[in-house]
Amino acid sequence: MTENELADVRSRLEHAHRQLDSLRSRHKDAQDKLQAAGRSNERLTGMLEATRNQIAELRGALEADGQAPFTFGTIIGYRPSRDRVEGREIEAASGVSCDILHGGRKMRVSVSPSSSPQSCTPDRRCC
Repeated sequence: MTENELADVRSRLEHAHRQLDSLRSRHKDAQDKLQAAGRSNERLTGMLEATRNQIAELRGALEADGQAPFTFGTIIGYRPSRDRVEGREIEAASGVSCDILHGGRKMRVSVSPSSSPQSCTPDRRCC
């Protein structure tokens, strides 16, 4: 081999070493990013599961709040159905309802369609 050929081979070898160092550096950066993304993914997965559990709890609480109470109250007055004032009242406010006294609190409750208006007389115990 001549000196020129030897210098050319050395130059290509140095260039290959620089490329190899560059590739190793890029590989290490990619591994670091992958590990960071994995940690972030684990954290987000945990948050998603916690949020799902909270939604399930809230859904259960909402369903429980929508259940009719199993307590008794005293009817104070009966309010027959009337026409709704459009834009000022919701439909439930214009339907058949009773004012009751329950646990020392006055409340207005809807009357079940299966109940007759005659059963809603003042001073009567209702459930």
